[in-house]
This record gives sequence, structure tokens and C-alpha cells, in this order.
Amino acid sequence: MHESRLMAQRPSLTTCLDLVVCVAGGVAVLLGSMGLLGWHTRSLMSERLWPTLARLPYDAALCFILCGLGLLALTWGWTRLQMVCGILVAAIGLFTLYEYLFCAPLRLDQFFLQPLTARRLSHLGRMAPQSAFSFLLTGTALVVLRLPRCHGLTLLIPGLLGFMVFGYSLLAYCDYLAGGHTVERSPPS
Repeated sequence: MHESRLMAQRPSLTTCLDLVVCVAGGVAVLLGSMGLLGWHTRSLMSERLWPTLARLPYDAALCFILCGLGLLALTWGWTRLQMVCGILVAAIGLFTLYEYLFCAPLRLDQFFLQPLTARRLSHLGRMAPQSAFSFLLTGTALVVLRLPRCHGLTLLIPGLLGFMVFGYSLLAYCDYLAGGHTVERSPPS
């Protein structure tokens, strides 16, 4: 009897995971909102998440908000919102990759606002291809999580996609810490 009371007092694993997903969704919405606030107020301080980092492109900030809303919708059971957010995030990532791969200027990065930066980047205002690929995978995972669970692969695919995004991000972060490539550089002299 004493053991069953201890088990009842402990939060279940599902409750803990829901809390982690809610916090991650809230942080993603907050980061994306800071980026959008910076773009709309023309404030470089809130456009950057850290002073030494590159500015958050507008479409990437929008993807962060949509990913966060998708995660929150996942925990709250709002299926349609989760599907819409996942499809939009995957589409933005896919169209951005299309722009890079086929040199086709869809100008998705300039759809809402013109970039403020005067520095010369490879593609002014566009998120990096690595970010676009990660958003494509994340949006796909949000959509797959709402598919009917006919077999075990439906649960395996989002975990695999999430692991790929985490590994890809970890490699980029380690490269950054090791003094590797930065996103924003001065133009060549």
C-alpha cells in the first residue's frame, strides 16, 4: 500500500515529457518572437539572440514561432493547429532549399520585410541551407506525429527526424565553438 501511494505522488513519464515539450515550445515561440520584434522595430539588439551571433532571418524567426506553436498544439491536443504549423514550417524549409539548390529566386526571405543588413552575405536575408533543412525535418516530424499509428514506424520516424536535427545542430555548434565558420562575415577586400 505504501508503494502505491508513492507511485501516485510521482508525476508520470508522460506528464514530465509533456512539460518538456511545453517548455521547448514556449522557448521556441519566445526566440522567434524576439527575432520578429527586432525586425518590426528595426532593433538590431532584439534581432540577435546573442551579440556575437548573426541576425535571425525573418523567415527563420517565423519558423521558430510555428515550431513552438506546433509543439504546444501537440501537448494540448490541437491537431489541426499542429498539422498547419508542421506543413508551413516544412514548406518554408523546402522552398528555401529549392532556392539554394536551383538558384531560383523565389524571394521567400523578402516576402514580409526587406533585410536591414548592409553587410554582404551569400543571400541577403535568407536563412542558411542548414537551417532550412532542419526546419524541413522538424515540420515533417510535426506532421508525422499526427498520422494514424498503423504500425511502429509512425512513432520511429519523428524520433529519427528529431535525432537528425539534434545531431546536425550539435555538429554546427561544435564547429562554431572550435572557431569554424561563422554565418555573417565581412565582405572580401
